[in-house]
Amino acid sequence: MHPAIKQILKRYLQIIPAVTVISGVLAYLLNYYLFPESPDSLVKSFGAAFVFTTVFTVFLVPVFQILDFYFPLRNALEVLLHVFVQTAVSVGCYFLAYYTNDLLFSIGEGMTAQDQFVNFIFTLMIALMVIITFYIQMFLNRSKEAGKKALQAELSALRAQVNPHFLFNSLNSIASLVKTHPDQAERVTEDLAELFRYSLQSSKKQEVTIREEIEAAKTYFAIEKARFGDKIQFNVNRDPGVEDQEIPALILQPLVENAVKHGFQQTGGPFSIDLDVKNVDGLILIEVKDSGPGFGTLGKEEIFSRGTGLSNIRDRLQLHYGGRASIELNGNSIRITIPPK
Repeated sequence: MHPAIKQILKRYLQIIPAVTVISGVLAYLLNYYLFPESPDSLVKSFGAAFVFTTVFTVFLVPVFQILDFYFPLRNALEVLLHVFVQTAVSVGCYFLAYYTNDLLFSIGEGMTAQDQFVNFIFTLMIALMVIITFYIQMFLNRSKEAGKKALQAELSALRAQVNPHFLFNSLNSIASLVKTHPDQAERVTEDLAELFRYSLQSSKKQEVTIREEIEAAKTYFAIEKARFGDKIQFNVNRDPGVEDQEIPALILQPLVENAVKHGFQQTGGPFSIDLDVKNVDGLILIEVKDSGPGFGTLGKEEIFSRGTGLSNIRDRLQLHYGGRASIELNGNSIRITIPPK
């Protein structure tokens, strides 16, 4: 069974029994208050509550999943969108459940317009209970996941940038340059310190500017160029104004490192990396291309599982933007699409 379907069914089982019991008791008490001379039986109240709860849950859960995937709550406009869509669906669910109950239990019999209005308000309260349950679960899960992903992002970024092999090779490069080219050795030492500093500072932020990310990628490449010389080249192209846009921290440098690690080290050079950052149809398009052999016949999941860098970027994009951001692998290029703020 598809994981998304299993998750929806799990929500059904969590919500329907609990809300049915609560709303059934409330419906019975409300009916007893409105019709003290001929109140509905407890069985009828629970039956009607079950129909209402089931209809609302069956429709609201998928709608909630879709809204949360494409429009995660990050600003006031998205909150208003959630409220509007959920309200519209709830009203439709009310009429569907009401007429279903009227056919099964004749709940409309003997009701005045005022009674029907009270029933309408009560039923929307059931919908509100269902919706609140969704959002409480979402915020609890997202808070837990965000903390976990933030820690993973920091650790993975530090591992990707300052792993023992990279640090060892950088120190070797510095040592070999100290006697022959002391000025260059000093520059590499400063670049290494700057990369450490950026890694630590940016890991505490949600977002940084593209300008900062490009500078970090250049700093990383300068260190690698000290090792490999003219065998590797790095070209950056960006549209005017795009550098001021903000994106999640520590996105570009791991892409460049991935190209060096899996591209250049397979070819031995000459090797070039092109970083393109553009505004395309209102979206931020980031593409890293290299002259290496590419991904070959490896499947997408196999590529992501080769290390922490790419999989970490994918997970953080999903957490930050939902389904509105994407990462695509094509031949010897990696393309990331990010919606602007």
